[in-house]
Amino acid sequence: MIRKIILIALSSLLLSTANSEVSRQTADSIANILNQREIICDKTCPLFESENSRAGLVNTLFIDVLAIIGAVWLYSNYKKKYFIGIGAAVVIVVTGSLFLQKSNTNQCIEYSDANCKVISAGQNQKKQNNALSEFQQLDTVSSVATSASISEEFSSIDSPTTTVTELPASSQIKITDPNVLDPIIAFILLVFISIGMKNKSFVHFRSIFLLFGIVWFGFYRGGCNCMISSFQELILGISRGKFVWTNLIWLGILIIATYFFGRIWCGWLCHLGGIQDFLFHSPKLKIMSSEKSQKYLRITRYVIFVIWILQLIFTQKNIFCQYDPFKSLFNLIFTDWISIALLILLLLSSVLIYRPFCRTICPVGIILGWISLIPGAKRMRIESGCVNCGSCSKECAMHAITLTKTKSRIETENCISCGECTTICRKNSIKN
Repeated sequence: MIRKIILIALSSLLLSTANSEVSRQTADSIANILNQREIICDKTCPLFESENSRAGLVNTLFIDVLAIIGAVWLYSNYKKKYFIGIGAAVVIVVTGSLFLQKSNTNQCIEYSDANCKVISAGQNQKKQNNALSEFQQLDTVSSVATSASISEEFSSIDSPTTTVTELPASSQIKITDPNVLDPIIAFILLVFISIGMKNKSFVHFRSIFLLFGIVWFGFYRGGCNCMISSFQELILGISRGKFVWTNLIWLGILIIATYFFGRIWCGWLCHLGGIQDFLFHSPKLKIMSSEKSQKYLRITRYVIFVIWILQLIFTQKNIFCQYDPFKSLFNLIFTDWISIALLILLLLSSVLIYRPFCRTICPVGIILGWISLIPGAKRMRIESGCVNCGSCSKECAMHAITLTKTKSRIETENCISCGECTTICRKNSIKN
């Protein structure tokens, strides 16, 4: 600020005493220098922590606390000491990344997600350091300059400028971009999980994968680039007739993985479902567990799915991203009372009802359920050895298993392939 005042005073002194005229190019250059002001990232973007060290510290502490709680919870349930070691390793890695992260307060890092607009302040300090050299270009050829011409030359000062950084073109996007890297990581893990699920004891490690999904795809990535964003980009692309292929990778990878390996993304890695899974602690209440409730839930899902698509087509806006309660939770940023109310509703309902968002709203869950119905798709199945004891039906928190006269039946569209039913079956009749 002091430097700007000195520049203004110096320019006024030179112009008034020397009676020299300033060229339009020089005046515009001076105006741009004086009008530069610090601009911060959009606070709804996960990269907000790169501009605000306190936000980064709060995020780190929150993830550390979550990792500690998760490790203690896993140890208390499975009595395995290595869970404590895993929790300690996560705390060390997450905390260490905070100190290794480079601070960048004057310029935002470009982010490829179209839903997170990044505004750059530019090279403010560099321009200000070169400010005095700009005055060497003063034009002293003319000897008469009136006060009117001076005010005209600096009229652009009254309108400060803001530079919006263009997002990189798809051809420039590298594999390290979250929209590309994260689906690849998810696909590799899904392949590994599908192999491990051949042994029913592997299901006991499901909580570890859910915790990884919450930490990596949720708190680390901010939940900003995910499968729901990919779904919305698909609908918007169809309505506009223009696609950005990197925005469709998430949904494409999950569709392929679901067909070949089963719907294990929902049950093992999804950060949205994982949060709800860990919060659920009221199995005795039996809320929304009757057959009639399941019917109404399915109808509700389809109605919301249709409304979601129509909203995207007619408004051409990603409204869900603005009020996404998961995004508020993962970024620890609350922009308005609607986001706060939705987050409170999500947390409370998740404690009382198993995965309420997944069972009523999630559009990707509907799509992956349809993929599971395609002939040849991998799915959970009950073989002929079933004695119809009903144990698997009681164990299934998604209520995707129903009893029949001969044997239990899995409703594939609602099954998330968590594998919990395989651990309770004494006849080993349930396979993936």
